[in-house]
Amino acid sequence: MLNFGGNKLRGHIPSSIFPNSCALRFLDLNDNLLGGPIPKSLVNCKELQVINLGKNALTGRFPYFLSKIPTLRIMILRSNKLHGSIGCPNSTGDWKMLHIIDLACNNFSGTISSALLNSWKAMMRDEDVLGPEFGNLFFEVLDYYTMGLKDALRIMNKYYATKVVQLTLKMPHSDLDQVISDSSADDVDLRRYQDYSVIIVNKGHQMKLIKVQKAFTYVDMSSNYLEGPIPNELMQFKALNALNLSHNALTGHIPSSVGNLKNLECMDLSNNSLNGEIPQELSSIYFLEYMNLSFNHLVGRIPLGTQIQSFDADSFKGNEGLCGPPLTNNCNNDGVQGFASELSHSHNDNSIDWNLLSVELGFIFGFGIFILPLIWLMKWRLWYFKHVDEMLYRFLPQLDFVYEQQEGKRYRSLRWRY
Repeated sequence: MLNFGGNKLRGHIPSSIFPNSCALRFLDLNDNLLGGPIPKSLVNCKELQVINLGKNALTGRFPYFLSKIPTLRIMILRSNKLHGSIGCPNSTGDWKMLHIIDLACNNFSGTISSALLNSWKAMMRDEDVLGPEFGNLFFEVLDYYTMGLKDALRIMNKYYATKVVQLTLKMPHSDLDQVISDSSADDVDLRRYQDYSVIIVNKGHQMKLIKVQKAFTYVDMSSNYLEGPIPNELMQFKALNALNLSHNALTGHIPSSVGNLKNLECMDLSNNSLNGEIPQELSSIYFLEYMNLSFNHLVGRIPLGTQIQSFDADSFKGNEGLCGPPLTNNCNNDGVQGFASELSHSHNDNSIDWNLLSVELGFIFGFGIFILPLIWLMKWRLWYFKHVDEMLYRFLPQLDFVYEQQEGKRYRSLRWRY
């Protein structure tokens, strides 16, 4: 077991750092500053069960070559800069034991590979597939901060009653090559430390699994650029406890086969472009404690069921076509939100609004009665301007009448006083 998580390790992981004799079962480089690709020499660690490379700046494509590790159970690659499609080109290997995979917060794109999902065999079986070796675990934390790694491991080897040893090293400038070499020395046996702890994000919160339960199965591909429909192959994972596909560009319907996920406790499909109705089969998942379908393009009545109606309205917001509890939008008999109301509005939009038209016609008629005589009748026009001038003369003392003689006629006009 090697745990260098939470340090400030920099640079690339050397490509040949893991020798053919690698006997690691637990590798944690989580929360560092490592960059570059994931080394292919990891496949030399034939007994590796846990890989946690999350929260770094690793680049490259999905490490499909890790399918050659038959014992791999947990793979956490979240919060890196990995890109490309999630799949295994030209690979026939199966991830027979994989039951936790976290690929969130990367730059993966394209569709979710059906072939890859079919290779995750452990998630398909609704029984304990991890063997009897993981029973109830007992913990003892040993802190040998003041001594070297090799000396600490040699002392730890004497604690045969210890099931789990968590070793946290604060070595900002560690030489990873030397550390791996030390841990593989003949007098240090790491194979006993086969149990572990990891941190995953579930139900919107970080959750630390001090003991990774053998029955816990988790898939997180959130916050990437995945597109296309949700594969039906994903719905054959009968052992799945948590599924997070949020913040992608997924389209199409939620598969009705989602009802196969009988052990599902958490599902987040929010912030995609899913459409269609919510399948009635969701109401048959009795262990579902958290569900988020917000900000999609879902329509129709929310399925009735005690489990679904127990979620608050925020789980469905951002879907203008949804109706029924727990939303306040009522459905009509056809289960469509506001259909009759929308039809009424549509009908009104295509008909004449006589109330508005009568007001407009009345205004035009009244305005015409007053204006037209002023335009066409000289006597009315002279009378109008005379009375307007007198009114302005009374209210504005700066104005005064000026009399002028033109062509034998005397005129009066209003001018400003100087």
